[in-house]
Amino acid sequence: MQGRYDGGRIVLALEPDEARRLAAALGEVSESLSRAEFFIRTGASGPNIATVADQLQALASRRSDSFDTPVVAGVETEENPRRPRH
Repeated sequence: MQGRYDGGRIVLALEPDEARRLAAALGEVSESLSRAEFFIRTGASGPNIATVADQLQALASRRSDSFDTPVVAGVETEENPRRPRH
């Protein structure tokens, strides 16, 4: 994998096998934790990261030519709805 900072963006270049492994790792992490725990640990939205992993896997497997999905910050009331709030 190669990475570079390019005009305010980080650009990663991966071989298909690297992309498949990264997608698997993202998918496993987002699935192995509850949605609330994933948010608490990462600040990210679990369903969003699972979507990114699926799209990365599709790209690595040539089922897709590109994707454009933002990695968004989770919204606590959606990701961790049982947390007591005052």
